[in-house]
Amino acid sequence: MFPSFWIFLSLLCLQLSSAVRQSLPSGSSLSVEKPSDVLVSREGAFFAGFFPVGDNAYSFAIWHDNTKSTAESCFPVWMANRNVPVNGKGSRLSLFESGSLVLTDAGDSIVWSTDIVGSRATKLQLNDTGNLIVVGEKGDILWQSFDYPTDTLLPKQPMKRDTVLISSRSRANYSAGFYRLYFSDDNVLHLIFDGPTFSSTYWPVPWSRPSDQGRFIYNTTRSAFLDPLGHFLSSDNYTFFSSDYGAILPRRLAVDPDGNLRLYSLNNVTRKWSVTWEAMPSTSCLVHGVCGNNSLCSYDRLLGRTCSCIPGYFMVDQNDWSFGCKPSFQLSDGCSSDVGFVMLRDVDFYGYDYNQTSNTTLSNCRSMCASLCSCRGFQYTMSYTKRTYVCFLKNELVNGQNLPNFEGQFYLKVNKSMRFTREELEKRKQYYCTSRPVETLRRRYRQKGNSGVFNFMLWFAVAVGGIEILLVFVVWVFFYRDEQDTKAGPTVGVHSLGSGGDVKNIRLVPWVRQKMQESASNPTRVDEMVDPSLVGNYDKKKMETLIQVALQCVAEEREARPSMGQVLEILLQHENTE
Repeated sequence: MFPSFWIFLSLLCLQLSSAVRQSLPSGSSLSVEKPSDVLVSREGAFFAGFFPVGDNAYSFAIWHDNTKSTAESCFPVWMANRNVPVNGKGSRLSLFESGSLVLTDAGDSIVWSTDIVGSRATKLQLNDTGNLIVVGEKGDILWQSFDYPTDTLLPKQPMKRDTVLISSRSRANYSAGFYRLYFSDDNVLHLIFDGPTFSSTYWPVPWSRPSDQGRFIYNTTRSAFLDPLGHFLSSDNYTFFSSDYGAILPRRLAVDPDGNLRLYSLNNVTRKWSVTWEAMPSTSCLVHGVCGNNSLCSYDRLLGRTCSCIPGYFMVDQNDWSFGCKPSFQLSDGCSSDVGFVMLRDVDFYGYDYNQTSNTTLSNCRSMCASLCSCRGFQYTMSYTKRTYVCFLKNELVNGQNLPNFEGQFYLKVNKSMRFTREELEKRKQYYCTSRPVETLRRRYRQKGNSGVFNFMLWFAVAVGGIEILLVFVVWVFFYRDEQDTKAGPTVGVHSLGSGGDVKNIRLVPWVRQKMQESASNPTRVDEMVDPSLVGNYDKKKMETLIQVALQCVAEEREARPSMGQVLEILLQHENTE
C-alpha cells in the first residue's frame, strides 16, 4: 500500500470529528473531492463517506468513529463498491427523489445503486447502530445497509436467511475474498472457502455431523443476532460470549481475510481493536484453502501459520497462496506404468476422496492409485474405529497440513523417473517468512567476567575426569561379572557381597538395573553395588550418576545408547549442579 494512502487515511480518520452532517436530503450529493462530505451518526459513533482503498481509489463506506487512533485501526464496517473503486476526481454519491441511491465514477458511469423504484425518498441518514438508511415520505425505510453487509456484522444487525458475509482479500485489499459465513441448506451457520480452484466447508468441522456438535438442524428461522454486550445467538443453537461480556463497547463480528471468524471490541482508552472471541484457534491450520491446493500448511510459534509446496510442485502466484502450487512435471496419462510414488510423513490432505477401502494392503492401495488416471496420491492410515488399515484415494490435493503426530503416510504420485533428495523432501517443513519487514539489530553481545582459556581448561579437565571415572566403572562392571560367572560355574549358587548380603548368581547388569529402580529412600542401595573397599570413600551422588550412565551405555538397543557427547553433557550437568 502506498505511503500517501496511509497519510490520507490518517487525515481522514483524524479530522472528521469536526463534521456534523447527519443526513443527506434527496436531490443532493456527496463528492469524493470534499473530505468534509461525510455523514455522521447522531452520537458520533459512525461515519459514512468516501474511504480510500488505494492510490486515487475510493469506496463509499461506513466506519467507526476512531478519531483518536491510527489509520491502521480505522476499519470500514460496510462498503458499497468494494470490488469496483471509483476515481478520486469527479466521483459522487447522489440520492434521487425517486428513492434511488446512485454512486457514479468520473464520467458519470454508474458503479453502484440501490435500484429503488416507485417510492419517494426524503433523506439518507446514518443511525447510531451503523445502519445507513434511505427514509421515505412516511418515515419508512426504503433501503438499509444492514440488509447488504460486506464482511462485518454489527450489534443489533440481524443475520437472515440470505445474509452472506464475505471476507476481504487482505488487510490492505478490501475487494471480496474467498471466505464466506452463511446459512446453508441444512439450516446451520457455516464458514466455507470458495476459492479460485475448489471450495470446501470447514466450520463447523466437517468430519463430525453438525448435530453432534450441538447444532440444531431442524429449524426454519435461519437467523442470528449479536447484542451490544457481546452475546451471539444463532437459530441453529450456536452461541458464544465475548471475553469482555457485559461491557457496552463498540463491537464488530468479521470474517477476516485469513478465514477465521472473530469478534472485536474497541477499547475506549487505547482506541484499539482487540479480539474478544474467535471461531478457531489462530495457531491451527483448520481453515481450508489458506495455502491453496497442492500445498501444506504448518504452524510455528515464532513465524505463525506458513505455507509450502509439496515436493515437485512450485507456487502459482508468488504474492498469493490462495492459488496454491502446480507440478513441475507432467504425467503422460496418470494411469500407466510410468508413475511412481513418494512417501510424505506426518502429512494429511482432508477431503476430495475418490473412495476409501478398508482392510487392504499398502501394495493394493498403491496399485489402485496407479491404475486410476485421476488419482493424485493416496493416504494409508490406521482406522482405530474400524481396527484396520484404510486406503484413501485422492482426486485433489487440498487442505494439506503438516501434522507431527499424524498416524499414517501419504504417497504422492509422480513420474517414475523422478528422484528426490532428502533435502528436497524435508524442504516442505521449512517455513516461509512473512512479508513483515525484518529489522537487523546491529549489536554485539559480550559476556563479561570469563576467560576463554580458563573455560577451555575447565571443560577439558572435567571431560577427561568424567571419561576416566566412567571407563573405570565400566571395566569394573565387566570384570565383576566375569568373576562372578567364573566362581559360579554351571550351577546356581549364593555369593557374598561387600555389604554383607547375599544374592543369587544372576547377570550383573539386570541386577544393577533392578537395584537402581528401588526406592531412593534405601540408603544402602549404592553401597550394595560398589566394591566393599570403596565404601565410605566415594561421593554417592556422583557414583549414582555414573551407574545410570553405565546402564545406558550397555543398553540392548543401539539407539538407546548415548553418544560420547551426551555422556559428557550428563557429567557436566552434574558438575554444574554442585
